Amino acid sequence: NRNTDFPLVRRRRSTVKNIFPTEAFSPLLSFSYALAEWAYFQFEKARNDEKIDFHSGTEFVNAQKSGFVPLFWMNGKPHPIHFIPVKLCAAAVRRFKNKTSNSLVPNLSFLHILILIFETGIRLIHARWLDIRTYRQAVNEKHYKLRDYSINYLHVNTDKVNSAWDSTVSNTVIEMLDRQAEYRNSFNEKFLNETLWYGRNEDSRFGKILPLFSTGGVASAI
Repeated sequence: NRNTDFPLVRRRRSTVKNIFPTEAFSPLLSFSYALAEWAYFQFEKARNDEKIDFHSGTEFVNAQKSGFVPLFWMNGKPHPIHFIPVKLCAAAVRRFKNKTSNSLVPNLSFLHILILIFETGIRLIHARWLDIRTYRQAVNEKHYKLRDYSINYLHVNTDKVNSAWDSTVSNTVIEMLDRQAEYRNSFNEKFLNETLWYGRNEDSRFGKILPLFSTGGVASAI
């Protein structure tokens, strides 16, 4: 009945997003980087056959007992993170390349993808589908330095509106993604070596991708 039905309206082409206060961004980014440093330290321990004292069922880790207390910055002052929320880098049993036994290894992907979104503003789905083979193709190697905030470029191989494009980022973002690639390439697992159709859609204009953020070891690789 046209008298009782709601009128037809056009679907919104954009979404309404709730964002956190501007003043919280810098401490949150610093906190995320600090946790990522801690997680990478634990990853290196596992790769060197040292034991890490947490697993997926652990809620928090005492940072001091773990061998590294990360610091984040707020209001110009450093603050230690004494207890690490393990949910952001939950460990799993995996086997490193050229090893004969399994190790408990923290997952670096969640923290790295969180930092990538903070640093670039790209959508989560496009961050998740970065291609390990191409993310570096726009990097200016002459300007690339470790622990450096100079400008460089990240190749984003998918986009909701446009085709692939190059995002302006700092060198620290490229360094962090290189760590993700190093972490990912440390394992020889079946699903890490398989290319996937973007969005599981064989008609996708983006074709097949080898995701930088594949979790590996499970069928749902991303």
